Amino acid sequence: MQPPNPYYQHPQPAMYSNPPRPAQRNVGLIVVGTMLLAIATLALLVFAYNAYRYATAEEHFASLGSSSAWMVEIVKRGYMKRMMLFGSIAGIFGGGGLVLGFLGMRKR
Repeated sequence: MQPPNPYYQHPQPAMYSNPPRPAQRNVGLIVVGTMLLAIATLALLVFAYNAYRYATAEEHFASLGSSSAWMVEIVKRGYMKRMMLFGSIAGIFGGGGLVLGFLGMRKR
């Protein structure tokens, strides 16, 4: 065993080290969440327009008389397909935008 070194100094705590970083928000997640919410809003507007057109399809073809029933069904089927597409897009993008936005707002 070696004799203790008289010149050895114990490590001192770092008095001048960098202070801990303050809690920050994740701006990238907030921006991506906002973009997804904007896309969801546009998809929801297209959905609402198609829902309006679906509800008023009979009124638009009323001037043709009873012979236009098959045309109304074709047009309404098209509106329903677009409503199903844009409604699901709005829901998925809106939910994703909200989740990413809330995750970005947390301070870490």
